[in-house]
Amino acid sequence: MILVEHQRLATSGARAVVPFVLGGTQYLVVPQLAVDVPGTPAHMNGGDSDTGAPIYRWQQSRWIEDAVLPLSGGEDAEFFNLGDDSYLVTAGVRSGHGPYRYNIEQVLYKWSGGSWTPVQRFAAFAAKQWHFFRVGHRAFLALAQGVTLDHIQATNPRTSRIYEWNGQQFDDFQALEGMWGYNWESFDIAGQTFLAYADHVGKSILLNWNGASFSPLQSFSEKGGRCFRYFTAGGEHYLAFANIQGDSTLHRWDGKEFSLCQKLSGPGGREV
Repeated sequence: MILVEHQRLATSGARAVVPFVLGGTQYLVVPQLAVDVPGTPAHMNGGDSDTGAPIYRWQQSRWIEDAVLPLSGGEDAEFFNLGDDSYLVTAGVRSGHGPYRYNIEQVLYKWSGGSWTPVQRFAAFAAKQWHFFRVGHRAFLALAQGVTLDHIQATNPRTSRIYEWNGQQFDDFQALEGMWGYNWESFDIAGQTFLAYADHVGKSILLNWNGASFSPLQSFSEKGGRCFRYFTAGGEHYLAFANIQGDSTLHRWDGKEFSLCQKLSGPGGREV
């Protein structure tokens, strides 16, 4: 048994493929960083960022382009439901085609009247990833963002942060110290809610819900964090951590914290 190519999608600088189901139909949204600028050399960090994020609909065993969200410098998208309503929120790291603008708004869309309608905007700085999760009956959106480069200055809030749904919109709930955020992972163990956060220039940490806020429980590295992934195996709880500058590691829950149980690789880890 092997995987056989089914279809190619005409994307450029794609950063993620996010599947979701809406009204019983399967969709894909593809955030794209940039397209090449004619007459200039191609470069993985160059190009025109104002590309849009295509949305594809599954129809007659093929993916058909259904819509395009106006996303610049696309890095990520997150789909979620609140009650009977469906939402998409997008993360774009930059706009323009050089010099680039990193202080840009991120947009929350609601499915309404057969299309995606903007309902809220967030002032952000070099956004990388959104993550939706719940704590009991409360709903949160976490935004990983930021860079620390001398030629890029923040005018919007620069650290990664968490927003909470108030019934109408998401309110600013808690700011983290992370200055170059990449990734979130949330999970529950024995009734406790945990939130892991990976940062490139600061500590990659595990937080837990204390009933009022998310408090730091454990640190995994001083820098280089790219990704956390939680899973269970054989009745045990595990947390994998990818580090681009140090060891990527696997940790097992001991009842109080995650203890190191295996080195997965040396420097260079980006995803698990």
